[in-house]
Amino acid sequence: CIGCVAGSKKNLENPLSQNDEKRSPTSKNRNKNRINYFSLLERKFITPAGACDISRCGVGDVGGLTPLMKTVHLCESFGMRCEIHGGGPGNLHALCAMTNGEFYERGLLHPFIDFDQPAPWLHEHGEPMDDKGFVHVPQLPGLGMNINWDYIEKNKID
Repeated sequence: CIGCVAGSKKNLENPLSQNDEKRSPTSKNRNKNRINYFSLLERKFITPAGACDISRCGVGDVGGLTPLMKTVHLCESFGMRCEIHGGGPGNLHALCAMTNGEFYERGLLHPFIDFDQPAPWLHEHGEPMDDKGFVHVPQLPGLGMNINWDYIEKNKID
C-alpha cells in the first residue's frame, strides 16, 4: 500500500479527489483518513472545514519551499499532519523544520534508475543514507548541495 511504512497500515492513503462528491466537509458520507493533494489556496478552505485528515505536499506540488512551509504551518495550526510528498533537498529540509510530519520518501523512482548515483551537476548525492536506513541532512550552506560548477560552466547555453 502507498504510504505504509515497515508493514504498518497506519498511513494508508485514501486520496481526496477534486471530483469526489464526498469532498464537502458537511457531507454525512465523508470518509475518514482522507489525504488532500490540493493547491495552497484550496487547502486554505478545505483544512479548517475538516474535509481531510492528513495533508500531503512537497516542493514540486505547491510551487516551492515557501508555499510548502505555508502549507505545513496551515496544517499545524489546525492540528493536522502534513506528510512530505517525494524526496529532494527542499523536501528533506522542510521535514526537518516541521513538527507535524513523520515520513520521508527517498528514491521512489523507476527501478532502472540508480538513485544513489549523483546527477552530473553534483559532486555527491544530496540525500545520503546510512547503513541503518537513516537519511542525514547535508551540512553544507543552503540546501546542502555540493554543486559541480565545472560541469555547469561546460554546459552553459549562451
